[in-house]
Amino acid sequence: MMYILYLWPCFILLCSILDAAPPHKNQLYLKDNLKLAQSGDYVVSKQEKNLTLLHVIENTPQKLLIEEITIPEKSVKAEHEWKKWVQEGSIGQTCHVRYQLDPQTGTITHYYFLTNEGWKQTSAENHLFSQLLNLPFTPQPEHLRKKRGSISARNPNPYWQPKLVFEGKIIEGENLSSWQTQWPQDGSDLSGKTLLIYIADKDSPCPSYFPYWIEAKGKVTRASMHLIDSGKGLAPIQSTKF
Repeated sequence: MMYILYLWPCFILLCSILDAAPPHKNQLYLKDNLKLAQSGDYVVSKQEKNLTLLHVIENTPQKLLIEEITIPEKSVKAEHEWKKWVQEGSIGQTCHVRYQLDPQTGTITHYYFLTNEGWKQTSAENHLFSQLLNLPFTPQPEHLRKKRGSISARNPNPYWQPKLVFEGKIIEGENLSSWQTQWPQDGSDLSGKTLLIYIADKDSPCPSYFPYWIEAKGKVTRASMHLIDSGKGLAPIQSTKF
């Protein structure tokens, strides 16, 4: 499970921002989505017993600045107002980190813990993230996609997909595309595993640059993460350190 634990926080950026078209219509590089994100965008992911809010603070051709705030799921009420929670100081959070990335390479250049006010050196996890951004994804073959029934007037899309949630409300009628890639044999926890992601269309009100579902599949293991909410217009907490 550790490979998913460090992939998701960085996955925030993973699909975070580019309006350029992929080099080939049947190929997708997550790094190419990095320019689509706007300041104030946020997504909330669920990972085991924790919820993590990933927030785009600033996005320019020179740098992408995001913050990651984690809170135990048991500390969050069903009707949670994420914007209000952040503006009131993120009460109950267990980790608050800010990253600065180079949008051209996808590498993390700065890494700062607001929780303990300290800098941290970039690690092997960041190198994995950088590699992920540069892996070629291709459309998942239809015969491999999960199904939720047969095609009918009431069910024009027979394929399963995760729910799209925007500012606490489920968005109906939106289709997500599924893409997959193979992690290289590099001796890491992800070595040789198939990665599957679901992404919203660019004309969707929900973020189309960030996967709503990420799944890593191996011969004997499978792990997944998904978004439970997303939104826009979130102002960052000011910090004099970063």
